[in-house]
Amino acid sequence: MTTPLAAQIARDYGTPAAVIDMDRVERNIARIQAACDAAGVANRPHIKTHKSPMLAKLQIAAGARASPARNSARPK
Repeated sequence: MTTPLAAQIARDYGTPAAVIDMDRVERNIARIQAACDAAGVANRPHIKTHKSPMLAKLQIAAGARASPARNSARPK
């Protein structure tokens, strides 16, 4: 079943198209960070999860530690 919003996006942008509800993303980032803070653990999201520098910056701004992928260029 196609929703009216999905049909509008398909008409406007074609398919496939990635559509992100930023309000929901920001709520989810805040919820996960609050859960980590309450548990006393560091939130260390990995950039490979979403592959988006923009989302990684939002996570860091919310209190997450820098992604481990940031250090992957270091020699071993």
